[in-house]
Amino acid sequence: MKSVTHTLKFEYLDRGYNKTLVLLPGWATDARIFGPLDLKFNYIVPKGDFPYSFEESLLDFVKKRSLSKISMLGWSLGGFAAADFAAKQSHLIDELILISIREKYKKGDLQRIERSLKKSKGGFLYKFYRQCFYNKENIKKYKEIFKTFRDSFKLDYLLDTLNYLSKTSIPSQALKDLNKIKIIHGKYDEIAPIEEARGISEKLKAEFIEINNCGHLSFLEEDLSEHI
Repeated sequence: MKSVTHTLKFEYLDRGYNKTLVLLPGWATDARIFGPLDLKFNYIVPKGDFPYSFEESLLDFVKKRSLSKISMLGWSLGGFAAADFAAKQSHLIDELILISIREKYKKGDLQRIERSLKKSKGGFLYKFYRQCFYNKENIKKYKEIFKTFRDSFKLDYLLDTLNYLSKTSIPSQALKDLNKIKIIHGKYDEIAPIEEARGISEKLKAEFIEINNCGHLSFLEEDLSEHI
């Protein structure tokens, strides 16, 4: 599969706080998915398509902002990217927050997604976004943003990021030096089984927070501010 080149740019959102949080979105979304989040941090967000190969760009961005410490929040695919960066740059990390993660994705499952995307990109994405919610009615609150995602993401980009998912996993051993790791997971996540997330938490000795009545997009179904 041919790799797609992405522009690696970040944006700093000064929200008047002392701490800064990097927000990394999941597959088939971008930073706009975090719009409802109101956390006590300034934000660093990727601009445009999710740049999963971003280490040098983010390091340069952090240096120019003279930030001595940052926290990382990665949701789903973004959790792999956040964990990988934190493992390599542990001296920079105050806290690592992983939402809706799993150890790794199975190749066969990703191949089935690839076939479905090629058959009907829009149809599959609608099904995927709906599957992210425990209460399926909740998708109606965000129908405009999901319609934007369905229309804007090109097939090549979606396949390229699937390819990334086929090769990555949570680097549990490399993360053991981090003191503050938090794993947040919806109890009824249909995409990333909660048992798998618990297993990662045990390996990392991380704080595990189960969110009831939520699926893969827990932060769109519940206010997570008391947990972060």
